[in-house]
Amino acid sequence: SQTSRDSGIASGVVEAEIGNGDLKPARFAKLFVIPAQNADQARSGILNLAKVLEDARAAARRQEGPSGPEGSMVEIQCLAGLIKIRLSLITGSINASASPETSQNLVEIDADEFGKFQLKGIKSESFIVVAVGKVGMNGAIWISETETPSQPKEITLSQPVLSCYDAQGVL
Repeated sequence: SQTSRDSGIASGVVEAEIGNGDLKPARFAKLFVIPAQNADQARSGILNLAKVLEDARAAARRQEGPSGPEGSMVEIQCLAGLIKIRLSLITGSINASASPETSQNLVEIDADEFGKFQLKGIKSESFIVVAVGKVGMNGAIWISETETPSQPKEITLSQPVLSCYDAQGVL
């Protein structure tokens, strides 16, 4: 018999390394907690987007250099992808909260101005945390896979899966 643990409280931080090696918080990032058994679609969508954009950036560098017109189009596509993923996760969170039988399928929380967050009462044994936020002039998305802790635990999301230049503050 598989039992759910909800006694574990996990806290954490969303941050990214900036040019000089310092870590900078993802202020007010949105975090989504998805049970591992329901996370394949979100995980594969994010990783596919990261791969497509990595290839597009490489092609743009070969053609025009990173700051040429092709490079800026890639950044626009990147931001559009981040926005689409965030909206999809928010929609899933709204749908999950509206339906009591699926209320543990997706949980949405916010990080504070220091990128810190706290997860309480997660029912799933294993889950992923997807964070979407901004660090400096970049919008980014992070993924962390973890287990529900039996003891309080610190979760650190410091390596974005995908980062996009966002000078206009779109994200």
